[in-house]
Amino acid sequence: MHGVNILVVDDNATNRDILTSQLALWGANATSVDSGPRALKMLLEAAAVQQPFQLALLDWHLPIMDGLSLAKAIQSDRRIPKPAIIMLSSENVSFQPERSHEYGISFFLNKPVFQQRLLNCLRETLAQDKVAEPELSQTGKPTSAARLRGRILVAEDNLVNQEVVKSFLENMGCSADVVNDGEAAVLAAGRRDYDLILMDCHMPVMDGFSATLKLREQEAAAGKRRVPVIALTATCKKASRTNARRRRWTAI
Repeated sequence: MHGVNILVVDDNATNRDILTSQLALWGANATSVDSGPRALKMLLEAAAVQQPFQLALLDWHLPIMDGLSLAKAIQSDRRIPKPAIIMLSSENVSFQPERSHEYGISFFLNKPVFQQRLLNCLRETLAQDKVAEPELSQTGKPTSAARLRGRILVAEDNLVNQEVVKSFLENMGCSADVVNDGEAAVLAAGRRDYDLILMDCHMPVMDGFSATLKLREQEAAAGKRRVPVIALTATCKKASRTNARRRRWTAI
């Protein structure tokens, strides 16, 4: 997806943020707008500077101009280089699949959109429309996908979870150290610099809340940067037993 220009059209701000963030993680240049008219304006502006959108993710239920009307407007405007279109909908829609080509629609996806399903659709669409060719190495073979780099500390007392998380991180290209409780996490962070800490909320010896507070005190005393901490929990209720604890966790 590296360098592919993708336009996201959805009137829901949360949906736009989720989609654009995910596309950016995959290397795409993602831009979002909240309506059909603004989408047409954006497509025209991109064409004017010779940076057209190769793909467009359109929500079916848009105000003023729904997704189908927008797709039709895109196809009928000769000034717009035609992007491949993926239509998103939160409910079943009445549409004749054989007319998809007429509207430039490559796929229909139901919301909520699962990441792997979206990625598969994007890949297949790019392959069909030849929007992007695989980058070739000097040997003529496709290069491997871009990988993440960084050292991550995983604080988790469950052995199975430890193995699963560590495996995921290493498959993405990260180095991962694992500890069994919050106290060990604080000690590990004091000995080595980490790019990120995945902190289980509920562990023996010292839980994730207390460990993160201790970590922040340790960083402040040493004049070190604040390492990002992502809280992990099996249940939201356990992670927010009281309003005071919620406020406390948010603050750190």
